[in-house]
Formats: sequence, C-alpha cells, structure tokens
Amino acid sequence: MAPKAKSRTSVGAKRKHEDEKNVSSSESGSGSELSEYDHDNSDDGYDHLPSGSKNTKKTNGDVSPAKGKAKTKSKQQEAKSKVQDSPKNNRKKSQDSPKSNKKSKTSPADIIPRIKSTNPKALLEYLLSDEALDYANPAPERGYGEVDWSKHTSPSDPKTAPTPLPKPTASKKEKAEAEDTHPAILPEGYIRYPHSDMTPFQILTSSLLLSKPLSHKLGIRTISTLLNPPFEFGKFDVLVKADEERIREGLWKARTQHKEKTSVQLLELAQGVRGLNGEGEEDSLGGIKRAIEGLGNDEEKAQKRVGDMLSTIKGIGPIGVSIFLRRIQLQWNEVYPYVDQRCLSAAKSIGLVDDKAGAKEMAKLVKDDSKQLVKLLDTLIGLDLEKKLDDVVERYT
Repeated sequence: MAPKAKSRTSVGAKRKHEDEKNVSSSESGSGSELSEYDHDNSDDGYDHLPSGSKNTKKTNGDVSPAKGKAKTKSKQQEAKSKVQDSPKNNRKKSQDSPKSNKKSKTSPADIIPRIKSTNPKALLEYLLSDEALDYANPAPERGYGEVDWSKHTSPSDPKTAPTPLPKPTASKKEKAEAEDTHPAILPEGYIRYPHSDMTPFQILTSSLLLSKPLSHKLGIRTISTLLNPPFEFGKFDVLVKADEERIREGLWKARTQHKEKTSVQLLELAQGVRGLNGEGEEDSLGGIKRAIEGLGNDEEKAQKRVGDMLSTIKGIGPIGVSIFLRRIQLQWNEVYPYVDQRCLSAAKSIGLVDDKAGAKEMAKLVKDDSKQLVKLLDTLIGLDLEKKLDDVVERYT
C-alpha cells in the first residue's frame, strides 16, 4: 500500500506543477506560449495534492525539545532569517510570490509597452500582405518526437522548471508517416489555418483547438492534422461517427498535448452542434445563422447571441467564441465588424489606431473590406503569439 500512495502523491505534484506552469505561461504577456490569451475552462481535469497530504509537515506544540537543541535550533533559525531577509533574497521572493503572479484583467498588449510605428501606413500595407500572413502563421512542421510537457517535470520537486527532452531521431517509418500528415508540398485542397477557406463547422472546430493551452505552432499543426485526410474531422458527418479512439489517434498523429481531454471535447462538440442546428445543416451551422438574422444590423447583439449559443457546447468558452467570431465575420455579415480585445490592443500599441478606437475604426483601416480585416487580425494575432510583432514594427519606425 505504501508504494501506491507515494505514486499518487508524485502524480499529484507533477500535475500541480503543470497547472502552475500553464498559469505562468498565460501571464507572460505578448508572445505567450499559450494559444490566445489564457485558455478556456479553468478546470483542466488535473489532480492536486490534498491539503492533508502526508508530505505536509506539522509541528507538535506539545513536544518540547531539549534546551541545548533549542539553542542550536534558535541560532539556525536566526541565521536562516537573516538570509531570507537579505535584499537579494527579498527580490527573488517578490518575484516568486503568488501576488506577483496574480492574473491581470487587461490584455497582454496593454501590459507590455511596445514600440509605436512612425510609418503606420507602410506598416499596414505590410501586415495585409501574404508575406506577413505566412510569417505570422508558418506552415505546420512535420512532428515525430514531441511529448507532453508534463512528462518533463520532476514529481519530487514541483518547483523545478520543466525542460524539454531532445527530439529523438526519427525513423524512416516515422518520417514517412509525418510526410503523409504534413507533406512538404501541400496538395490541392489541403486545409491550412488561417490561409484556407473553411466551412463554419471547420472554423468552430479550429476555434476549440486553438483555445486550448497549446503553442501557436502546435495549435496550427493540430488543426492541419485533424481537418485533412486521413481524419477529416472538419466534416460533421465524419466527426459525429468517430469514436474516442479514432480521435485520439489523430491527436497522437499531430503530436499535440492534452489528448484525452480534447478527444472527449471533440465528441461533445459534434453533439452540441447537432443540437443547435437542423439535420443536414451542421457544416454550415445554419441554425445559429438563422438565429442572428433580422436583428436590424445590430452586430453587437448578433455577436452576443452567437456567443450565448456556442457557450452551451462543452469545450467552447469565451476565447473559443472570440476566435470563431474573428473568422466567421467573413461569411456572416450580421456579426461584422468584430475585433477581439487582444488584436485591438496590439493594433493600438503599435500605432495602427488611436487609444479610443474600436472595431469600426479597425474596419475603416481596410476600407470596410471584411476579407482584409480578417487577414489583418490573423496576421496580428499570429505575430503576437510568435513574438515577432515588435521586430516587424521596428522595420517601420
């Protein structure tokens, strides 16, 4: 029984550290290693050490140590206190303090000052180019060696920073399989996010995947793997017939993270979409589209209604809704113009628009062209998440 208890404690500590790591990453500001802002769903399904764990040491007040030992202990505590109160240690302590890691309600672009462009017109022209879109959203790399970050943590010391293991050398078989999933030359019809035209259901599926705590590149690769052959989970009829094992197989092919939870959420996504739309209109999300028609050109009301309906689906939270609205406005005029807070904050911080600007001002930048607005937002968010935005702005300063 004792070894089993030790194992449970180790797993709990390891998973506890993974949660702490995810929170820390989400607060790193612009260029976060997470997908967009923080990830949806505060309940990650991870276990934590119980408050009454045996690892927690308690002092018994009824036991009095010997006088000699008490003096020695007192001197040790005094010396330890001096070390802890030193200026150097206090600086470190303030950095590690939970208060310093408290989540801010403001967008990362509001927290970290950026360089403002002195030539915003030329900067905008570049941001609307295909070159910028490619630079912000690089083609998915073929993966055949990645594993979950949680396997790199130390259960015996939860404070140890996770260190990725070197990617193993791929075998010929693994390279061949990776070539099938992510070919060097993309075939006609290959779905590449965010470059390709997508159905509303494919956009919603991508939004769910991007709202998870994954890096931007890993999120794009997961979308490419799941939406293209041989899986094609971007087609409702395919996803609704798939079982959890088949979805998990696709997630393993993508070499992504959080496979167990994501596979369940994809199954729930299919059932949620079926409940919101009529038979045969799941790929177009026709039921949701009808619900926002006839609202008198009130885009904010339409955006809210879409958000309320999508939020009934497990796995789709505020961030997933934002990603969906950002992309679907190209097809659904009722929600145009829509600019999520992170993109708007980034645009303000680099001087594209003034501090009082909103979605309508962003739309005016591209002469009310919805296709250009979506392209601008996809480029801005990609550059921000890839930590490339400041480098681009410097070229036009």
